[in-house]
Amino acid sequence: MRTRIIILNGPSSSGKSTLARILRDLIREKLGDLYEIVSIDDFLKMSAHETIYEDDVFEISPALSEAASRALRNGSGVIVDHVITSERIFDQLTDAFGGRRSALIRVTCPREILLAREAARGNRCPGSAEASDAYLFPKDGYDLTVDTHAMSAAECAELIFRCVFPEAPESHMSGPATTENRYSLPKVDFRGYRDEDYEAVCAFLIELNRTDRTHINWNWARFEWMMEHPEFDKSAGSSIGLWWSEGKVVGAAIYDMYFGEAFCGVLPGYEPLYPAILDYACRELKDDSGLAVAISRENSAEINAVIRAGFARIDQKETVMELSLDRDFSSALPEGLRLREMDQIADREALEWLFWQGFDHGDDRDAFERSRDRVPHVRKHFNRTLSLSAVDPSGEPVSHCSLWFHPDTDYAYVEPVCTIPGRRGSGIASALLSEAFSRARALGAKKAYVISELPFYEKLGFEKTHRCDFYRKK
Repeated sequence: MRTRIIILNGPSSSGKSTLARILRDLIREKLGDLYEIVSIDDFLKMSAHETIYEDDVFEISPALSEAASRALRNGSGVIVDHVITSERIFDQLTDAFGGRRSALIRVTCPREILLAREAARGNRCPGSAEASDAYLFPKDGYDLTVDTHAMSAAECAELIFRCVFPEAPESHMSGPATTENRYSLPKVDFRGYRDEDYEAVCAFLIELNRTDRTHINWNWARFEWMMEHPEFDKSAGSSIGLWWSEGKVVGAAIYDMYFGEAFCGVLPGYEPLYPAILDYACRELKDDSGLAVAISRENSAEINAVIRAGFARIDQKETVMELSLDRDFSSALPEGLRLREMDQIADREALEWLFWQGFDHGDDRDAFERSRDRVPHVRKHFNRTLSLSAVDPSGEPVSHCSLWFHPDTDYAYVEPVCTIPGRRGSGIASALLSEAFSRARALGAKKAYVISELPFYEKLGFEKTHRCDFYRKK
């Protein structure tokens, strides 16, 4: 059954009204279906001299919601052009649809563009666009985000159409606003990953996250941890695709432990490569269920690209949490335990036995010995001073944490953290992490990141800063 409700939610002057009209016409052209536009502008009197408040929108919301419901009752689909700035307005609208399936689309553009558009219109109270952007609700959970400055309204409408009606016949976007004909690139060469490319890939991931942290879920430390993980199949490493220009990696397609999930990324200025990198990953890094990629909800350009390539969002997420290291950390271990720096070679067996128990594989030592990978795993940027365990009086580790820090970055990455079941809940891991944070700060780290959404990290002061949705193409 086709989706009959499309909600375009975005700040004032983001381009929703134009987009709604183009989308309505596109649906009629491609599907022959009629969709009625219900716009907030039809219910609120806009003026350059009168501020619109949340209460004003809530007051007209029942009439707007009823108009949308009436269109559905009359057999039409509906495109709702709205500025939703609170949970109660959102609930009022969605409750009116009585559980019917809807597509929630966020419409956005850069702040300076919002302000310029608002000034050019002349019929909006100055500051309305910026305020409605700041208070927009919800902040996440959208089926798609479109940027009406990065792409034309027609291109945005095409992406929404592809997202809402994936079963519809293929159509093709064209026009001067597409990424492919905006740029010219230096010469770019492709080759599969080789062992000698390791540092170049780390440098690529460091540069990718230098100023824009929308790819921080894929940073150099995650790559390093994965490449020496016992479950990582190095024999398939040459399938990792690298795009080179002027002696450095500018784009990469990297499978995540196993085929079926991958990271695709390009350095700023090389964005036109992204569709080709995505296509390579779909062909070379897929498994029997296809390929899934995780993309930050802030990265509308990549979301648009994967939707255009036939990906659809699935019910799988990844959350990155961030902690500022600009404070002192308390690191006292419980009585009877002492701190010990762990070496990745000399202490390998002790750490692996701790990880076996700490990640809930049980306490059967024989089962552990049978499962062990006897090949040493040496991580090139390992720093023993950031690899900390709490050991009991017998010298046996009962809890561990590792941080990863590279002098070319300003952040530390947390991986792994675990405590054996019988020692949990006594603050051991918190004390280890606090000590590690103090040491990382002394080395130059200003922040710490972890891929998690556990309350444990929130208690330490971490905040959820980047949420990534997975998109899959079968």
